[in-house]
Amino acid sequence: MPGAATQPRTATQPRYYMLRDVNLFASGVYRGRRWFPHWVRNMAEAGRKLGPGGAKLHTPPAAPGHEDDEGWREFVPTDEPAAGWVDPNSLRAVPDPQHAGHVILKGNVVNVPEAMARKIESGEYRFGSAEIYDSFLDDFGRKYGKVLRKFSYLGGEVPQVKRLGPLPRPEPMPAPMRFSERPGVRIREHTVRGRRGALITFAETSRMDRQSMIAAIQADMPGISQSTLDAMTDEALADLVKNLPTGAGTPTPPANPAPAPATGMFAEPSREEMIAALVDEGEDAAELEGMSDEELGALYEEVIGESTETEGEGEEPVETMADPAAVTREEMIADLVAQGQDAAALDAMPDDQLRALYAQLTADPPAPPAAPAPAPAAVPMSEPRRKPRPKPATRRGVTVNSELAIKAKRLNAALDNELSRLRVSNERRKRDDATKFCDQLVSEGRATPAQVTAAYLPLLLGLDDTRAVHRFTENGRTRNLTAYEARKAQLAQMPVTVKFGERFAAGPPAGEFSGEAELAKVKQFAAAAVPESHREQYVTSFAELQKKKPRITAKEYGAR
Repeated sequence: MPGAATQPRTATQPRYYMLRDVNLFASGVYRGRRWFPHWVRNMAEAGRKLGPGGAKLHTPPAAPGHEDDEGWREFVPTDEPAAGWVDPNSLRAVPDPQHAGHVILKGNVVNVPEAMARKIESGEYRFGSAEIYDSFLDDFGRKYGKVLRKFSYLGGEVPQVKRLGPLPRPEPMPAPMRFSERPGVRIREHTVRGRRGALITFAETSRMDRQSMIAAIQADMPGISQSTLDAMTDEALADLVKNLPTGAGTPTPPANPAPAPATGMFAEPSREEMIAALVDEGEDAAELEGMSDEELGALYEEVIGESTETEGEGEEPVETMADPAAVTREEMIADLVAQGQDAAALDAMPDDQLRALYAQLTADPPAPPAAPAPAPAAVPMSEPRRKPRPKPATRRGVTVNSELAIKAKRLNAALDNELSRLRVSNERRKRDDATKFCDQLVSEGRATPAQVTAAYLPLLLGLDDTRAVHRFTENGRTRNLTAYEARKAQLAQMPVTVKFGERFAAGPPAGEFSGEAELAKVKQFAAAAVPESHREQYVTSFAELQKKKPRITAKEYGAR
């Protein structure tokens, strides 16, 4: 394998294992973000280019969990912070056999310590998860796109990419794999701000030896004598290097360095530095200039103190592919209400939308930095994982957009409720009118109750009564009627059915005029052809006209 070699293992050396063809990552949609197949192919290609067989810039470590915590250090000595390494030359993207068009990133995890291998075999660590650079930058700002940063063994944590399956069974290695050159030194500046000021640290992947520390001190403090430096212990030299000004030159590390201690210093920010930092966070420069030192310091602590870690220039976020800790629906609503959101609108949201809004408007507040102890022990600094804190204007924009979305949804819900209410009211009115009309057909002898129940009433209820689309002509008059009104007019013209043997109430002799009969004809016509809102007025007008012209007929009135 180019750039790597194995050395025979002696009886006293620890045993190492390999996880062959591990499913490291796969294309898909995770946390609402789409990871395209060509991104995964780029991760394989870029990983090989950056590995020991190429630029020698990055070899992804493997460790328990997504944090460098006790789970990491349980299996890993402090001078070699890894529970295995992903062999860059083994990285490849292969087609997903279960999902056409998608690909899976595969690779070998080598140099797995025996203790870690036992945990994997026992099932304590069963799955894996990837951490990914969104855009890997080298020391000169060149971009390599998405690159595998680290592979994590997961125990109680749930992987975000769930179709990758369990970890393969560890295979004993005849000897640990030795990479020809350790990944290049990557110096990262971290600024941790808190109540006591700003802690600036420079974390490296290599440890300075004594000569390198002396060279760094002499480069920044040319007046110090060689005899003074020779008389100092390694710890004293390291402490002196740690307190060099931030512009001190960085010595060249030795050929095979060990992990370096963090070096840094506390610095109380000046007024100009506080103003510059607040302007970067979106505050108005003129307002800041008009503040007193006390007011400026209070605002600085409020705004800048919220963030306990600001990434260095050019730093890119790291995506971790594990599910966040479960938060109940009640807890999400309580947190969002505390941020000013409407409780009723939140309670009406489905779980998916509520969780998306919660993830957008909330973030885990980081813990404040601990006060440094005198002459602290060297602690390697892990790379930052948080994305840059959004500026106030961005946060306000996100909040406003979320509030507008909630108000729009609330308005749409109100409109839907009103339309539903009107629809129910219209259906009830239509049923009452159709039932009354059918009862009239029965009373006039134009239909039987069985015909009304089986045919006429269901027919009328199924017709539209909102759009006038039918032209109906009667006695030379043409009107535009709805389908419902047109059908009623047709049914009203059905002939009266006379049954043999049926008794009829005594009426006026044939040819004799009856005002009551004419009024009944007008009422019958109004029920069939006149809109409901005008029926009563139509009949009342005929009755008033009868008082002036007692022998007026329904036909003369227009009721035909």
